[in-house]
Amino acid sequence: MKFVILVDNHNRRDFFERFTKALISNGHDVTFITFRLSVFLLLRVKFKNVYLAKPTNKRYQFNVNRSIEFLTKNLSESECLKLYSSIFSSLEKMGLLFKFEGAFIWNGTNVSGIAVGDWCKKNSITCCYLEISNLPGRLFADSCGVNANSSIFRNVELLDRYSDDISLYEDWRSEFLKYKEKNISIPQVKALHSLNYWAFFDRIFSLFWIPYDGVPFIKKISNKLLLRRPSYKYSLELPTGDFVFFPLQVSSDSQILINSDIGLVDAILLANEYAIEKNCSLVIKPHPAENNPTFIKKLNQLSHFYSFFLVNAGTFELLSKCKLAITINSSVGLESLIIGKDVTFLGRSFFRYFDDIRLRKYILSYLFMIDYFGSTEMIPVLEVQRLVSRIFGGCSDA
Repeated sequence: MKFVILVDNHNRRDFFERFTKALISNGHDVTFITFRLSVFLLLRVKFKNVYLAKPTNKRYQFNVNRSIEFLTKNLSESECLKLYSSIFSSLEKMGLLFKFEGAFIWNGTNVSGIAVGDWCKKNSITCCYLEISNLPGRLFADSCGVNANSSIFRNVELLDRYSDDISLYEDWRSEFLKYKEKNISIPQVKALHSLNYWAFFDRIFSLFWIPYDGVPFIKKISNKLLLRRPSYKYSLELPTGDFVFFPLQVSSDSQILINSDIGLVDAILLANEYAIEKNCSLVIKPHPAENNPTFIKKLNQLSHFYSFFLVNAGTFELLSKCKLAITINSSVGLESLIIGKDVTFLGRSFFRYFDDIRLRKYILSYLFMIDYFGSTEMIPVLEVQRLVSRIFGGCSDA
């Protein structure tokens, strides 16, 4: 098959380089499209078909409220339309040349991903949307989208066709619990604190080309300076009695801005009421990747006013000790199900529809054994072909 892959940043480049090697090993042709010059140059070192999206005077229209860049105010409406149009226009020309049969898009809620998805829809080309599962060594893939846009959110009964192996799941669960007990920092946090030397290069280039879709430079510097100061006013101890655990998600996460009808602050107030009804204390853990100084300040104020516990203990420890968990639509809710804790979902999440059987089928059969963060690891060729067969071949691999 002939695939086009959108590569929107360097983390994605690292993954898709490994992913593409497996695709090529299976006999597929791959063409990359990007709008970042640094990504283009580095991909060209290793691959032949790499295209840099070009500016265009055409303005294709789309609902900017679908995009995370507009909702986080990283891009204005005109900048979103300019980036969208550049990607869409470039694909119009590339499609005539390569006759693409499928596309790979990461997440699909950013402007560039929306542009590729809309172009594919116009041309009746199947897309594969990818996302981390937040389970070690497991990748989510779906032809409709990720999270609340996925096929299993629309119809969770799709999971029922997959195989179930209780013994294999118990072995996996045992290893997973051992992994969580080590309290390893999540890979996203490591990426947050790593330096991206190419970002400055891309920002300069964007002044003459296509808008840079990251956090605006002045806003980024301001956040960095503010975050050098002490951030959270943590409680020194956990409650002595029963407590409700509410792990926060990143305030700028697409799960909050796009896939939830309730914001973080309102969710905190609701969780506080819920804890009072259950005669429990409320324990809140900020997301370790949170970098919005305004939200951090607001959270400290809420903690002081409502007297809930703001903590920095390990998520697994808190899940193990809490009476029940509450979340908007975080994958910590999935961890709660794995541990066996009652959990309440406030936002749109297919996890709320899981029973024990669907939980096992989702982890062992629906997800793919592909590690997004394994920068030096080869991606299993057979697993990639299983993914291609399911998404593009109509095979459920049940």
